[in-house]
Amino acid sequence: RRVHGGGGMSGGWCGAAAPYLYRNLKVPAARMQTYKAVYGTPWATKSFLGFISDTLPILGLRKAPYIVLSTMCAVCACLVLGFGSGLTSAVVVTCCLFLVNNQAATVDLLSEASYAARLKTFPHHAPSVMTFVWGGIFFMQLVAALSASFVIESLGPNALYFFIVPVLLLIIWPMWDNWLGETRAPSRACCAPDLSKLRREKKLFILSVIVGSVSLSLAVLNIIGLPPLAQLFSALIGAGIVLGGFYRLTIPLIAKVVTYGLIQNMFTLSIDSAAFYFYIDTPEQYPEGPHFSVFFYTTVLGVAGATCSLVGVVCYKRFMQTLRFRTVFLASNLLYMSVHLLTVVFFKRWNVALGIPDSVFLLGSDALQTIVQVWSYVPGLIIITQLCPEGVEATMYALLAGSSNLGQFLAAYIGAFVLSTLGINPSGQPNESAMFENLWIACLIATLLPLIPLMFLNVLIPDALQTERLLPPEADYGEVSPDSQSPELLPSFALEECRAMPSEQFDTDTNDLGGDGDGSGDGDVGSEMCIVRRPSTESLRAAKPDSPLLEPV
Repeated sequence: RRVHGGGGMSGGWCGAAAPYLYRNLKVPAARMQTYKAVYGTPWATKSFLGFISDTLPILGLRKAPYIVLSTMCAVCACLVLGFGSGLTSAVVVTCCLFLVNNQAATVDLLSEASYAARLKTFPHHAPSVMTFVWGGIFFMQLVAALSASFVIESLGPNALYFFIVPVLLLIIWPMWDNWLGETRAPSRACCAPDLSKLRREKKLFILSVIVGSVSLSLAVLNIIGLPPLAQLFSALIGAGIVLGGFYRLTIPLIAKVVTYGLIQNMFTLSIDSAAFYFYIDTPEQYPEGPHFSVFFYTTVLGVAGATCSLVGVVCYKRFMQTLRFRTVFLASNLLYMSVHLLTVVFFKRWNVALGIPDSVFLLGSDALQTIVQVWSYVPGLIIITQLCPEGVEATMYALLAGSSNLGQFLAAYIGAFVLSTLGINPSGQPNESAMFENLWIACLIATLLPLIPLMFLNVLIPDALQTERLLPPEADYGEVSPDSQSPELLPSFALEECRAMPSEQFDTDTNDLGGDGDGSGDGDVGSEMCIVRRPSTESLRAAKPDSPLLEPV
C-alpha cells in the first residue's frame, strides 16, 4: 500500500513539477541536469540509512521511526515549495526536492529490505513479487500523470506540492500500526546502538561510509558549481572509489554485479533536461521545435509512459522471468540502443520531413523505450535482492541499490558535461534555436554508450537463472579465509571451475538436485551450489591460479 500510494503518486507528481520549477527560474539545461542529480542523491546514500536502521533502533524499532521522521521533513519541504511561488534560488528548490526524495528513498529502502529478507528464503517468488510491487508503482504513476498537468496549467507547478502532502501522510498510520511486522527491542535496549552488529559487520559500515561519502561529496561539489570538465573527472573518480571498496571488502560475486550495475547506469547517459526545453519551448523561443503543451508533455506522455511500464512488467512476467540474467541484460541493452535511435531521428526533425506528426512519432518512440527499460530494470532488482546476506538485509540492499543509483546520478553529471561541451544549454530564452543544433549528437552518444557494459557482461554477471539462489545460506558477504578447513560454498555457475581442478587437490560434493542421490556428484547436476573443501591457498593457486572465484578477497 505504501509502494502503490506514496511511492508512485507522490513520486510522479514531484517528478512532473520539478522541471517547471527550474524553467520558471530560467535555469540552463546543463545546470538543471546537475540539480536533478543532486536532489536525487538520497537514492544513492541509502547505505547510510540502511546501516543506521540496522544498528540504531528508535523506541525499539528499526524502520518505522525513520520512515516517520523522513516523512515529516518531506512534508515541510513540500509546504515550502507550495508557498514558494516567489522563490528565486534554484539552490533552495534543490534542497527542498532533496528532502522529498529522501523520504521516498527511506520508505523504499526499508520496505524493500523487509521483502528482500523473505525472497532469500523463497527465491522462486522473486519475479512475481517484483512484478506486483512495480506494477503497483507504475499504476499510481499513471494516476499522477493524469492529474499533474491540470494543476500545473491552472495553478502553477508549486501548487502541485500541496497535493503531495496528504499522500505523504498516508504512510503514518501503517507505521503506527506496525504493518512492517517489526519486533520491538527490549526496553533496556530500545534506543541503544547494536554495537555487536557494528563489530560483526565492519566491512558493511566501511562500504556505507564510502558510498554515502562519495555521493554526498559529489552533490555538494556540483551544487556549488564545478566546471564541466571537473564534473566529468569527479564522477569517474567517485565511481572508481566505490568499486575499489566493493572489490576490497566483498566477495567477487557481489563486487562484479555491483560493477556491472554501476557502469550500466553510468553509461545510460542522461540529457533529459535539454530534451525538456526542446519539447516545450514556445515558437518565440524555438521556432523549429515541436512546441508541445504542458498537457501533452506531462499528462499524455506521462500516461503513455506509465501504461507502457505496466505493459513492460506484464511482458517481462510472461516471457522473460525464466531467462538467464545474461540473456535478459544482453537483449534489453541491444533493444534499448535500437529504439533510442528514434530519438536521434526526432531531434534531427527527420520525422517532419517524412510527414510523421511530432506527437505520434514521440509517443511511439517513448513507448518502446519505456518497455525496454523495464525489461532491464526488473531483473536488476532481482539480482540485488539475491545478494543480501541474512541479518543485514537493509544495509546490504542499500549498498547494492545505492551503488546502482549512484551510476544514474553519475550519468547525469556526465550528461551535463556533454551538454556543456557541445554548447547545448537552452534555458527558455527567446530565439535559442542555436542551442539545439548539436542535441542529436548528444543523443547519438547516449545511444552508443550502452555498448560499454555489454563488453563486460559475461565477466561480471553470473550465468544463472533469475529464480536461482546466488548466495548460499551459509555464505558471508565478506572475505573468505582461503586456509579454512570448513566447507565453503560456491554458486552453481562455479561448478565448472571446481571440475576443472585436479581431483587430488580437493574433495568435491554436490547436493543431489538432479544428481543420482549418492552425494558423489556424478549425476546430472542441477543444483544451486557445490561444496569445496580446500586444504590451502597454495593448492588452489597451483590448480587454477587466475580464477577470480577461487581467489581470496
